[in-house]
Amino acid sequence: MTDKVQVKKDLEVCSAELSKYQNLSRIGLRHSELIAIDNVMVRLIRAD
Repeated sequence: MTDKVQVKKDLEVCSAELSKYQNLSRIGLRHSELIAIDNVMVRLIRAD
């Protein structure tokens, strides 16, 4: 039961981080900054 609680907490943290990056305005960002944000989003999605 404790594992399920921890997994749910971890999922909520990752979901909140992902939402933060998805809600960023990408207007005015350099190509390298766009790639960096995309890499963070991919890492959060694939987090184990």
